[in-house]
Amino acid sequence: MSTEKISHSGLNKEILVFIGITFLITYAFDLLLILTYGTIDKVPPFSTIVQMTMPAIVAIFCMCVYTYRTLTCSVKITYLLFLLSVAVFLFEMYLGPVIPVKLVTLPIFQFMPTLSLIVIVASICIIMLMNVVKRLRDELYPFGLSIGKNLKWYGISILLFSLLFFSVYYLNHLFHCGDPYFSFNLKEFFTSLCINCVLGFFVGWVCYFGEEYGWRIYLQDRLFTKFGGRIGVLILGIIWGLWHSGLIIMGMNYPDKPFIGNLVMLLLSVVFAVFFCIVVLKTGSVWIAVILHMITDTTEPLAWFYISYPTDMIYSFGTGIFGIIIMGFFAIILLRHDIWDNAAALIAERQGRTGP
Repeated sequence: MSTEKISHSGLNKEILVFIGITFLITYAFDLLLILTYGTIDKVPPFSTIVQMTMPAIVAIFCMCVYTYRTLTCSVKITYLLFLLSVAVFLFEMYLGPVIPVKLVTLPIFQFMPTLSLIVIVASICIIMLMNVVKRLRDELYPFGLSIGKNLKWYGISILLFSLLFFSVYYLNHLFHCGDPYFSFNLKEFFTSLCINCVLGFFVGWVCYFGEEYGWRIYLQDRLFTKFGGRIGVLILGIIWGLWHSGLIIMGMNYPDKPFIGNLVMLLLSVVFAVFFCIVVLKTGSVWIAVILHMITDTTEPLAWFYISYPTDMIYSFGTGIFGIIIMGFFAIILLRHDIWDNAAALIAERQGRTGP
């Protein structure tokens, strides 16, 4: 079977085209939001989901342009299911829900229309079913779309990352960096976290896949092949952080501090890139990055509700500078792993195989 094996010939072009198109449409979209709404609190909540889908959309476009003949049927189906989910969601967001009845009222996805939910949930179920069939799973593996190999790393990384991320937010409570929106309640926090993560995977996979397939598969494969693992992950983290610039200027994450907020976001993105990229290398799968990203975005608002909402987002733990320093310490330890030396070989091996 022919696979998407990357050679150095044309690699620069693929990287530049992907980054150029992704940043062009993202910054144009952010500029439109700034001119129309101004600040992030006035922006429709679905706008951030729209932006999150852009990297994968561009990655799929580039895959079709540069490697179309090597795309197997199962890969094309996965791409189509993602694009269909995005298309239905955008249609309902801009033209109104087709089905007026609400099925799910998860706090993070409460604005999702019913038809969009049906299409999105059905799509991820189909993708999961394809992973059950070995032949289809083998076809998906070279493109990072299967559940991958070394499945123990799903459990290890989810447990350790969740523990670390919870700990840095709990420090906001211990050091009195702010009060929770509601009341301090660890039981409610963990209950809500489990429910929202399990259901959120089926409801919100589209937005997390939208980012992670673009950054952690398409661009990671190419940067690591060209620059090696350690330099590649730093470049990827910086690019990922800069991609958030428009949202940070509007006040996301670090309100009223666009300049220093962007610097902190760059540091945060580099640290998270190390965590996400190493488990993608270990498993050869985008789905572990999707899960970790979902845990990140779910933990943060729930921590604000039930643990502590920092009075200063910059000088605090969690995703503030103190939390980044602590997480960065563990990221530096991970960077000492020899997997980064073998990153290009692992990627080439994955692309040349039909399964783990």
